[in-house]
Amino acid sequence: MPLRYRQTSVRLESLGPFRTRAEGRARAARRMAYRKLVHDLRNPINGILLTAQLLEETGGTPETERMARRLQRQCQILMDILDRGETDLG
Repeated sequence: MPLRYRQTSVRLESLGPFRTRAEGRARAARRMAYRKLVHDLRNPINGILLTAQLLEETGGTPETERMARRLQRQCQILMDILDRGETDLG
């Protein structure tokens, strides 16, 4: 015997408040997930940045100092991108 679905008298319009709340919760969950991701990315980037600063300060060859400065610039670009993303989320 095949299953039959019974019809409900619930109209889609009556689900509006539930949908609005669900969308708000989904946005909040996305913001929280992004913030956790940003936090998890900032820690290693800061480690790379500090290592590059130490490498530049301790001297060495001009090539090593040039690479350290370049690495610092690239890390700063990544940090700026992460900052901008957090700002856009509100």
